[in-house]
Amino acid sequence: MAAESGIAAGTRRVEALTGRGTVREARRALRALGALSRQLPGAGEVPQRVEALQQELLKLRKQVHELKSRGPGDALDGLFAGMESHPGGTAVIGALEADEGTDLRALGDRLRERLKSGAGLVAVRLGKRSPCSPW
Repeated sequence: MAAESGIAAGTRRVEALTGRGTVREARRALRALGALSRQLPGAGEVPQRVEALQQELLKLRKQVHELKSRGPGDALDGLFAGMESHPGGTAVIGALEADEGTDLRALGDRLRERLKSGAGLVAVRLGKRSPCSPW
């Protein structure tokens, strides 16, 4: 069977190959499977290797999402290293670079939690944009 589709309510269209067309299609499919098998890393049958790669991709996507949601938290350590005490209270002033998609609200919450009391002014540059580029 080459294809199947619905053409009306309760009616299906079935396309099939016969004779030499079937042999050509089988050879094409085997060549494609062989090429895929050579390109995939690891050992085992192609379906198991594809499943393993899909699981790895899912795990990596979760890690990327987690890292993006954290934002440049380690850079906050550098800001707090330069924290200044004034008669009116404590001040943290600095600049950070962050990737697109960084959760700036979570970054601000972490700044507020660590600062406890005082003032914080942090400029955040997102991605490759220059400081003068329009937002």
